Amino acid sequence: MSLFTDAASQPLGARVAELSDLLNVLNLLRWDAGTQMPVAAAAARGGQVATLGGLALRALNDPSLLAHLRAAEAVMLPAGLARERHQRACAAVREAIAHFARVPAELVAEQARLCTQAEQVWP
Repeated sequence: MSLFTDAASQPLGARVAELSDLLNVLNLLRWDAGTQMPVAAAAARGGQVATLGGLALRALNDPSLLAHLRAAEAVMLPAGLARERHQRACAAVREAIAHFARVPAELVAEQARLCTQAEQVWP
């Protein structure tokens, strides 16, 4: 269920849903690397995780996401629980954008590769 149900907020809701799906796939690959993946596949999986992490970072740093957020923040819902949830959801998206704007793409890629390889040697 999206918290961005009004017309002005729906583009933000769609982008957040896509980003959520991307991050869920990324987490599934990380889980598999730690539980099921053969040792010989670590380098390839590290590359996959690095690629998806880079895509997620680019999605969070895309200027159009910020534009959609501003449009959603401008929505004035009637006072009540729906308004409070909408404001909190906008604040969470804004916080994620601000956080990941400071994360270098090279760091995301290198961490993905190293963590995937480390999973294979951790007892």
